[in-house]
Amino acid sequence: MNTPFDPTHTPSSVDEWMALIDYQIEQEALDKALTNVNKAIELYPTDFRCWNRKALILAKQQNIEASLEANHQALSLNPENAVSLFNIGNCYNALDDISKALHYYELYTEFAPEDYSGWLNLGSMYASELEISKARKCYEKALSINPQGEDALYNLNLIATQQNRLKKANQYLDQLLESNPNSAIAWQGKGFLFTDQGKWQQAIQAFEKALQIDDQLEEAWNGLGNVYAQMGNVVQAVDCFDKAIVIEPTWALPYNDKGFVMMTNGHFEKAKTLFEKAIDLGEKEIAGVNLGHVLLLTGETRKALDIYIACRHFYDTEQAFKQDLIQDRSLLIDLGLKRKDIDEVWKQIR
Repeated sequence: MNTPFDPTHTPSSVDEWMALIDYQIEQEALDKALTNVNKAIELYPTDFRCWNRKALILAKQQNIEASLEANHQALSLNPENAVSLFNIGNCYNALDDISKALHYYELYTEFAPEDYSGWLNLGSMYASELEISKARKCYEKALSINPQGEDALYNLNLIATQQNRLKKANQYLDQLLESNPNSAIAWQGKGFLFTDQGKWQQAIQAFEKALQIDDQLEEAWNGLGNVYAQMGNVVQAVDCFDKAIVIEPTWALPYNDKGFVMMTNGHFEKAKTLFEKAIDLGEKEIAGVNLGHVLLLTGETRKALDIYIACRHFYDTEQAFKQDLIQDRSLLIDLGLKRKDIDEVWKQIR
């Protein structure tokens, strides 16, 4: 018969220390847990489990660099400790060091080839590096381990959508909804698919279904805002963008998309402020081009030229940059600029 755990009992072994610390982590008493794990480390400095727990607590406290150091210490004490490999990958991912995150996730999948999360995270790293074929293989491996894996199915849908294989993307989402009809991200994915096909009403229904299930999906709010913008429902579009911003104020895209609606409706100063905010948050490509547009529209030609030249370098290719400019030419003409004035400025960029 197991003795009930007593959190007031003073631990007398490393196992008892781990039990106390795990209890405190579970109760979200992280400061107490950190104090006790440091005591445990003083008593058992070569036990990798102490360092693993310390790394976990520090990660929960968002002290990523200290968590990384503790994970490395745990790994040095037990090189076959797969958990440390995975957690080190997570730390480097949080620190935006993608190459090192990739390395440790690859090591982890070698040590734990049947772990769904390892393949999922490795796939996400490959996707962020635009190694789409490798990312897809990782997600497919994750799916072979867990055929109902929500994130793997959704990410495979994203890849298929990027490759314009919309039928395949829809199949992944249907598979997801088959196992979980109330999957908010699956309905969100449906919303984006319908948007890509210009099926505005079906897109609205899908996004609204997603938000009925989870009203904290900032991507669904932003997607819904863009559909309303396409339909000319400016007030509803702006309301959706604002909701996305409230949920995730450090996400650049809603600021850019709201700015675009402001620009196309003649609110140039508001648009300028929103594009600048999006750029500050990291959306230096599309928001940069849009800021150049609005500066042209307000007669600030020299500033517009400087912005175009600056943001061009954030594009993967020169062709992609020029394509964004070309597809916006008719919009700028509709907003009052003369074709020759636009081309005169853009000629100087080349």
